Amino acid sequence: MRTLDFQKIYIGFTGNGFPICIDEENDEIIYIDHDRDNIEVFINSSIAQFADSLLNYMDFIKKIKAVNGRKAFLEKNATKDFLEWITHKLEEIDSESLTHRSFWSEELDPFNRGGSSNHLGEDREIKDRRSMNILKS
Repeated sequence: MRTLDFQKIYIGFTGNGFPICIDEENDEIIYIDHDRDNIEVFINSSIAQFADSLLNYMDFIKKIKAVNGRKAFLEKNATKDFLEWITHKLEEIDSESLTHRSFWSEELDPFNRGGSSNHLGEDREIKDRRSMNILKS
C-alpha cells in the first residue's frame, strides 16, 4: 500500500470526491482514496489514455441512455452488449485499465452486477436489439 507522497499533479476529482492526479514518477493517472488510508488507485497509464478512456466512457453513457432512458447511468442499467463494448474499448486503449481494484473496474462493477433496475422497463430482448443498432452506428 502506497500513501500520498506529494509527487502528484492534481487534475480533478472522481465522482466520489477523491483527487485525480498524475504521478510524476511514472506519468500514470491515479486517484487518492481518502477512505482507504490515502492509497493510490490506478486509472490509466498516461494522460492520453485517460482522455481517450473518458471520451469512450461518455459515449457509453450516451448509448445506454438512448436505450434505457435518461436515468440509465444513475441506475447502472446497461445491456450486456454495451458492457462488452466499453470493456473492449477500455482494454484496447490501456490493457492495464481494468485490473483488479482499478478505477475502471470499480466504475463498471455496478453495471456488471445488474444495477438497480435492470429487471424493469422494456422487454430485455427489445433492449438488446436496440443496443445492437446503436453500437453499429
